[in-house]
Amino acid sequence: AHSPQSPARVGLWEAEAILKHRRRLRAEALARSRGFSEDEVRAHRKSFRGADPDDTGSVGPKRVARLLARLFPRSTSDIEEHRRAKALFDEAVSGSRGTMGFPEFLLLMRLVSDDHERDRLSEELFAVEATDFSRPEVRDFRALFRGGLTAPEGDVMTLGDFVSMVARIMPVISIIMETELKQLLRELEATSDEGAALGFGAFLRAMQKLQRENWHGINDAAADITSAQAGAELGKDETSTTASTAASGTWTSSKDEDHDTSAP
Repeated sequence: AHSPQSPARVGLWEAEAILKHRRRLRAEALARSRGFSEDEVRAHRKSFRGADPDDTGSVGPKRVARLLARLFPRSTSDIEEHRRAKALFDEAVSGSRGTMGFPEFLLLMRLVSDDHERDRLSEELFAVEATDFSRPEVRDFRALFRGGLTAPEGDVMTLGDFVSMVARIMPVISIIMETELKQLLRELEATSDEGAALGFGAFLRAMQKLQRENWHGINDAAADITSAQAGAELGKDETSTTASTAASGTWTSSKDEDHDTSAP
């Protein structure tokens, strides 16, 4: 005789099988999308169609070369960068005999994204060590950096973003001042033919240079912001100055040390 609990048990087994099947489908979908969100996949598909205007389903060698040059701008003049770009391309098409269809294109985008992310993290770790900022100071500068981005998803600050961020602390009132900021980014190798491309690591080094040189009195301007905010009412809307206030605290905590080290 069957146990009266058998139907329930069968029901649980069936439910578990359905759940396993759904988990497998989700895992397969995630693998196909290479970890990108649906919106990101759509954006990459649009880029792929741009590289395949004839809708052949694959990208030809000449267009692949232009694509890699766009993804790795220095690859056209730097041998090591060229090898790096080619290695990622070869890995992406290794399972398709060199053909760049959309699945291979999406894999290439994932490999490039991961490669750039490793570079970014490496740059940040190097900058944190080189600037010798404390963890709270780095956290404050991160808030300032993120708050100054016009396109936060890119995690890259343009020259306009950088000038606007500095203007939160002190007025950038002349072409000379803006030119000096642009020159600073150039010295940090944070500019290209398309303009500034300031990652967080380069941003930290830029902030350190502005602080150490007390650029046009920026340390004093930051101290004034701190004093003004200290008397502000609680709950007041400070969205335009919160990040700059955090960074100004970093500057004022280090300003005296900088002056001491320069004293005879």
